[in-house]
Amino acid sequence: MQIYHQKKKPAAPHEIMSAIVAIKRFPNYFTDSKMRSFFARCITGYKYSDVDTKEISIFNVFISLLNSSTIDVDKLDYLIRDAFVTGYDNISIDYDRLLGSATLQESNGKCYFVYNKTALSVIENVIYAHDAEKKWIQSHPVILYEHFLVQHIIRKVNHDFKEKNGQELFSLESLLENGYQNKISLLCDDDIVHWAKSIDNKFCKEFFNRSLRRHPIWKSEAEYRVIVDGLLGEDVFPKLEAQLKILERFLLEESSSQCIDEQSKSKCLSLLDETEATDELSYKDKETMRERYTVVLNWLNCFEKIHETQNVPFDFVLVQTYNFKSGFLKGDLADINVYFSNIRKDFKLGKLITLLSASQKSEMRERFFYLYYKREGKDIDPVKVGKEIAKIVI
Repeated sequence: MQIYHQKKKPAAPHEIMSAIVAIKRFPNYFTDSKMRSFFARCITGYKYSDVDTKEISIFNVFISLLNSSTIDVDKLDYLIRDAFVTGYDNISIDYDRLLGSATLQESNGKCYFVYNKTALSVIENVIYAHDAEKKWIQSHPVILYEHFLVQHIIRKVNHDFKEKNGQELFSLESLLENGYQNKISLLCDDDIVHWAKSIDNKFCKEFFNRSLRRHPIWKSEAEYRVIVDGLLGEDVFPKLEAQLKILERFLLEESSSQCIDEQSKSKCLSLLDETEATDELSYKDKETMRERYTVVLNWLNCFEKIHETQNVPFDFVLVQTYNFKSGFLKGDLADINVYFSNIRKDFKLGKLITLLSASQKSEMRERFFYLYYKREGKDIDPVKVGKEIAKIVI
């Protein structure tokens, strides 16, 4: 496991928990430890590192088909399903042709996975569709804010449950049939929604009442680039990112409101005063804390000024997200094998698609952010917001 982590991204916690729950809940489906291991690897994506038999090499093929960073059954499912549910007219994916072209090749007594050359156009379409899905659905500011609300609701529900019961809500016990005695078992979304509706919390209220939702000041990464980046130089991007990380962490961990508002400002001033007054910190630590809270205070003052000049509530939410990067830039994609039956040889996809070998300009900035405000009948001027942000950073 440790060796795998040194080379690959670790499995997500929910994938690991899914494997554990399934093995414990349905033990009759697994005849021995070998099958349990294979099942868990299919969910987590951990391939066998010692491919010493043909069987193990075939196992790795199945793991790739079920859990890949480029093309797998999960991505094919949600690309088609999400386009249907949202009504987004995404690129059509001929999955029958793609799956029908999948086959195995053997070399030195071991098997590896290839697509027939007839699937080349479908493979490209999958990446195009995934790019469109990621950029215009997953990264849509409304979806990102929904994600923000759900994260806060789950943290709040978990906190309240732990306070009342002295145990973590999100645990193996709560997911199993026996669960916590007389408390919770077979935890599901309905349980979370039920508890969230009973909590007196502004984010819960926003989630269930769309008329209370905040609105993004800019509505896309492109608009952000014009309004904010357009006033900054590339050498300033790292400074902006670093300061926003400090602000985001303060809002999440130290401000009870978790918003850019008067409550957060009062908390920051209080912590700054405590830092100045304490004798328990070294000079270096005191200076570090002073700089940190000063950065936070500068940003809070900035948005208080925006509230005053644009006549909108002093009640903003910050959500950071990553810049869009095309799936064609993924290294794993270039390693997909494509088989040409007429010459009985396979080639790496990176040698066949020019987009994979095209040079891309690397940017210093990895992330950007959305800011959400309460409209209350008054639209905010995003250009003026961009200018205020530029004043802080520059």
